Amino acid sequence: MTSHVCWLIVYVTSGIALGQLFQFLLIHAGPARYDTFFLSLLGYSAQMLVGAMWILYQRHCSSAPTTPVSWNRRMVVALVLSAVLDGCTQGLNYVAQVQGGIMLFTIFSSSVTLFVCILVVLFFGGRIMPIQWVAVGMIVLGLLSTSIPNPLVAEHSFFWGFVCSMLAALCASLSYPFSEQVFRAAEGKAPGEETACFFGSAINVLAFSIWTAAYTVPRWHESIVEPLLHSRQPSVALAVLGYSLFALMVGAHALAFWKAINKAGTVPTAVSRGAQQSGTFVVAHLLFCDSDHTQCFNSSSPMASTWIRWRKSVAFLLCCAGVFLYSIGKHLHTFCSASSSSEKASELELEDVMDGDELCNDAFVEESPASPNVMSDVDKKMQGTSGLRKKTLRCQGRSRSFRRLGGKAAAIDVAIGGVDESSPTHHVNIEKVGAQTEIQGR
Repeated sequence: MTSHVCWLIVYVTSGIALGQLFQFLLIHAGPARYDTFFLSLLGYSAQMLVGAMWILYQRHCSSAPTTPVSWNRRMVVALVLSAVLDGCTQGLNYVAQVQGGIMLFTIFSSSVTLFVCILVVLFFGGRIMPIQWVAVGMIVLGLLSTSIPNPLVAEHSFFWGFVCSMLAALCASLSYPFSEQVFRAAEGKAPGEETACFFGSAINVLAFSIWTAAYTVPRWHESIVEPLLHSRQPSVALAVLGYSLFALMVGAHALAFWKAINKAGTVPTAVSRGAQQSGTFVVAHLLFCDSDHTQCFNSSSPMASTWIRWRKSVAFLLCCAGVFLYSIGKHLHTFCSASSSSEKASELELEDVMDGDELCNDAFVEESPASPNVMSDVDKKMQGTSGLRKKTLRCQGRSRSFRRLGGKAAAIDVAIGGVDESSPTHHVNIEKVGAQTEIQGR
């Protein structure tokens, strides 16, 4: 198993674990109010810690001398933009949920995968095949289906909820390709993923520490303690455990994100959100269905409609099918293209190539072995090959030579002797590669 697949698995697994740990915090710790950004501060601090620990681990395990990384302006700008965009996403998500409600937030958050693909194609030179666009659409539809048909009602301001939800999705989408540019913009040795994780999170640790000191600490009791006391099963010990595990899992998730972005690329990492959502459905059902019926895979409420009872199952199938289709899309496209090209090549007849006015009028064809004194390099290399036939087409002072081998047309460029010296001799090179035809005349 290649390293990029391993890190994608870690990225998906840690994302699933984060969802379950957040549910654990809801039960035992509240958790802290969103306006405190307490979870964000814990998460970014853990990213710094995990990044630093991985750097030390790499240095301890590597005995070879390390080559210093040469940072350039593009790399630094990409890292700063990635960190700032990720931090802005946290703040905009909060405003979007408060102003516009969970429905608007869910719609745009579910569309991040699609936005990433569009941005990569339009601005970063990426290419996505049609079958992979279908896969991305299935993933987005699966992520969206769990919030349908909830009413689209804004909590306070529909306008600000819409704007902040859209900007949050845009910032989250842009952070993916800019993160990859940290490595692609390197002119010499690229930095390690753990180094990018450390310095990228340090920017947000500074920003959210200032917010915590200025806003959260003066409101510590009502923002941190009261949510814990009013939780379903309040426990200080379990709250501390939940916060600690949540922070460490955020750190592992962030390191896996940087590893996956560098090794697998932007779009596969974004597409893996579908796998995260699918796994979250299953694990949440196994762990919390007994205590919270909303976490069950299929609703058992007698008042629920057929769609409400089965929408998580539909979302699970769509996300899984989308991720699978995307993962095999490139291989499927290559296989179909190769099969089509092979069929076209096997059906190609030399007479069809030479037939028609586009090559020559009033032509006659003669079939003969090539004379040794006029054989080209290609002739000499292929001499003695079984089944080789050479056909020469002469007309109006031009010579063209075509070679067939095993039912496929192979291009050659041969000078034919005996041509009238008063007429210019032209060589036409016809090359069949797959379904593409290139004609070179001189």
